[in-house]
Amino acid sequence: MNWNTLRPLLRQEFGKNFMFYNDLYKSGTRRIKIRTHNVEDIYNFIKNISPELNLNIYQEEVWGNRFNSVTIHYK
Repeated sequence: MNWNTLRPLLRQEFGKNFMFYNDLYKSGTRRIKIRTHNVEDIYNFIKNISPELNLNIYQEEVWGNRFNSVTIHYK
């Protein structure tokens, strides 16, 4: 499932309870990073509707604040 299809489904399910950005590695892999407080819910939702996606969960610190994130890597 591509991001253009997944994003409206996430908004429908979770509203504005997450933010995201995407970037492109030099290798050509696109990364979508989703920041949210309910990371497990979003992770499980994505895995249920599109189990083939390469998903990761991690915690990061930005400007002294901790954020939970889900990343999706597209080739």
